[in-house]
Amino acid sequence: MKKRIALGVALLGSALLAVSLALFGMGAAATLNPVPTHQADAAGPPTMAPTGGALAAPAVGTSAGTAALPAPAVLPGAAETAGAAEAPGAAETPDVSATSASASTGEDAAIVDGWLRAAAFTALPPDEQANGREWIETMTITAACMKQKGYIYTFLPYWERHSTELPVMWEETLPASERTAARLALNGNSGGGADYHWEDAGCWGQAVHVMGNDNAH
Repeated sequence: MKKRIALGVALLGSALLAVSLALFGMGAAATLNPVPTHQADAAGPPTMAPTGGALAAPAVGTSAGTAALPAPAVLPGAAETAGAAEAPGAAETPDVSATSASASTGEDAAIVDGWLRAAAFTALPPDEQANGREWIETMTITAACMKQKGYIYTFLPYWERHSTELPVMWEETLPASERTAARLALNGNSGGGADYHWEDAGCWGQAVHVMGNDNAH
């Protein structure tokens, strides 16, 4: 009887030992084989970068990030329109003692010739001198056109402005009530780019056309 009891206790102890070993093995297996990182991340918050900060977003403008915004496009004709409107202004500073029409008269021709012989002009590089001669011719054509419309359009070469006391602007010699009409006579109301028509661009447009520079607008 005692032998049977001892045998039963031994068997029970063996069974308990086996169960303990089995449970221990499962725990060890779980420790040695954790859930893969990518599976855990799928359900949890994003992993941290090696530096300790959050994962960096792709740089803007790269293939992995948001495409860089394009530079604002220049509207067709915008620059040309500005040039057409400003070109007369850049040259309309008058010299009331100088030419008021074209260089066709002997007096005006002498004034223009004096400008082209002045030290300020001859000191310019050859290409700038060529531009200066073209500028003078354009301005004298403009002045002749304005004279036909009843306005005295005077101007001073840009290369003389640093050494000459600037006179009153030609437009400022007119009564305020006439200035709008004078500006319209000079610049017209043409658009720029494809909308530019020299016939609608006033005396300045006519002068530019005569000089063969319509494509500049």
